[in-house]
Amino acid sequence: MVMNLQWAHTHRDGISDAELWLIHALGDSSNVWDFLFDDPNMPHLAMTSIDLPGFGNTPFIEDNCELESLVKSLKNIILENRTKKTIVIIGHSVGGDIATMLASQYPEMIHVIINVEGNLTNADTFFSREAATSNEFGTWFENFKDKVADLIQSGDIPGSYLTSLNKCDPVAFQSLASRIVALGGDELGKMYIGLTLKNVFGMVLISLTRIITTFRKRKFRYNSFFLS
Repeated sequence: MVMNLQWAHTHRDGISDAELWLIHALGDSSNVWDFLFDDPNMPHLAMTSIDLPGFGNTPFIEDNCELESLVKSLKNIILENRTKKTIVIIGHSVGGDIATMLASQYPEMIHVIINVEGNLTNADTFFSREAATSNEFGTWFENFKDKVADLIQSGDIPGSYLTSLNKCDPVAFQSLASRIVALGGDELGKMYIGLTLKNVFGMVLISLTRIITTFRKRKFRYNSFFLS
């Protein structure tokens, strides 16, 4: 079943030949990509960042939260809303998993995929597994938010994550984590290795904070980097 739902999203037009679609991590929201929209070095980029169901400003519908439904819904949303023919997907963590599934199932519509810290082995799913298997998820979730606050203080993750985490639906959080664990990181890794796209970038050992810093320092140029 494909979700009959228009996800909340932020879009900006640009003169680039392609459009960047941005998928956030578990517990996060489209706000994590604000640095790209705000960066004065990249006004030419056409970009769309989305809120997955139950995160940011997109409501959660429990009956339609299977990964296959998410991927099909994302495909339809891109086809209905894209402003460019060439599509580049950047997914962070679970967003990288969804991006991998999308590129695997619909390679004809994706030109480039960048998977940042996605789950490509079963060992990579340790975080999702903690959430999925917790018998006292409410307590686990509150403790996790306390840990996130500490990590923000140390500069290990963007400060916007806690804001998004406080806004997300806890049921959506555990549900999405459970489905990633059920699918398995090893299976996602096979999908990733099997991608037939010309341009596949894996940044599984690099944090999103470092990606942000790298983009800014290099004055990231969309056309020359992706379309050469």
